[in-house]
Amino acid sequence: MEFASDPVFTSIEMVHQMLESVARLEATEESFEWAIVEKASNKVIGTCELHSFSEDRSECEVGCLLNAAHWNKGLMSEALPLLFGFAGSVGVKALIADIDNDNVRSIALFEKLGCEVSGKDCQFVQYQKHTGR
Repeated sequence: MEFASDPVFTSIEMVHQMLESVARLEATEESFEWAIVEKASNKVIGTCELHSFSEDRSECEVGCLLNAAHWNKGLMSEALPLLFGFAGSVGVKALIADIDNDNVRSIALFEKLGCEVSGKDCQFVQYQKHTGR
């Protein structure tokens, strides 16, 4: 995965550990994660998530991954506004996405979805989106 910070799964045990971690974090509402499922095959082809909530839960980070075979099909353009809406419904006022400077597809996507640059360094561009709530 070109810009993912997590290691690639090399065993079924790693997948089980990740799923257990997701379930634990969701149970405590430390994060919310959704699978993006291809209708034709019913296979998971990506994820999007809210995580790293501020203490008052008014801000959090957004993350998303999509299998490269499904890039440029508008799937994240469809999924992320739903994620943004959910965030607003649980009281999040600002969403933050740290995007690798070289990840031009994600930068274009977040700009298209109305996110604004809120910071920049040599490795990442930080985007922010207000939920309007």
